[in-house]
Formats: sequence, C-alpha cells, structure tokens
Amino acid sequence: MKTPHIPRYLVALLLSLVMLAVLAVRPVGAQGLNPPPLIGSSCHATGSGTICHGTSTSGFSASGVSCGAFEIIQSADVITRATLFYNQDGNATRWMLHNDETGTFANSVTGASVPFIGYFTQTFTFVTPGDFSSVTITTTGLVDKVTLPGAGVVLHDAGKVVVSDGQVVFQSGPVSQEQQLCPFLS
Repeated sequence: MKTPHIPRYLVALLLSLVMLAVLAVRPVGAQGLNPPPLIGSSCHATGSGTICHGTSTSGFSASGVSCGAFEIIQSADVITRATLFYNQDGNATRWMLHNDETGTFANSVTGASVPFIGYFTQTFTFVTPGDFSSVTITTTGLVDKVTLPGAGVVLHDAGKVVVSDGQVVFQSGPVSQEQQLCPFLS
C-alpha cells in the first residue's frame, strides 16, 4: 500500500509558516494585522477588511527518505507569491501562497542528484480568524516532478491534498514515492 507524502507536505507547509513568521514585518497600511504579512508586502483596505500582496524567495533542505545505504536529501529554491486576506478586525481569514520550486533530490553519501520542479498553491483557511491552530491547508498543483533523459517521468506528485487538524482529509491525483528515485541516485 502506498503511503502519501504527508511528511513532505507538512514540512513544506511548516517551512512556509515559519518563513512567513520570521520574515514578517508590518508594511505601511498593515499595522494591527494578525499575523503580519510578508516583508515588503503592499496592503490595501477593502470593504470587508485588508488584502496584502507580497513575494519572497527562500530555500529549503529536507531529508528522511531512506534508500538503505543512503538518505534522499531534497533541496530547493522557492519563489512564493502571497495574497493574504484579513477581516475588518485585522485577523487573517485566508492566505494563498503560489510556490515555484526548482531543486534536486540527492544521495546523502555520494552526492548523486536528479533535478525536480514544482508549481503549486497552498491555501491556508483560518476557521478561527488569525488562529494558526485552526487552519485547514489545501495544496493543489504539481508538487514534485522528476524527468530524466532516457527514463522519462520517474516521480510525479500532483493533484490536491487537504490537511485539517494535522490529518489528510482529502487527496486526489498521482502520488509517487520518493523511494522510486533510489535506483537513479545509487
């Protein structure tokens, strides 16, 4: 039975949250917003609250998938375009993060690697405005794709995943296992 890539999704989601929290400052017009928007965001008031737009560039590295004699290390550069929605009280109701990733999956021992791409959107819906413990996270799009000369597509994670209270409540689309990369990284 295939297990979904929940740890990687959660790592990506948590890294996004940490990145947003660490880089957060209060841009002009964003005072009192909970949590604050991305550094450099532009915010404007609407009839129902405030909307902020911002872009950030970051990198990440994660491991945890074993190929026996080595682990797979995933590293990527990520460009995130964020649209953040706040109610009239200044509490977040929804965050939309559009992520473009380019990176590698690598053998932790030899350094052999394969490239990957990802283009996906993460939508954080706050059941209780401003409260991260009440967030439902929906990820849609192409999370990871590895295409190799002579082999074609060897990893393809795409579709939709909904996580609520730390549990996957919905999943659709092709899900590949990173262990499928082991022969290509040996």
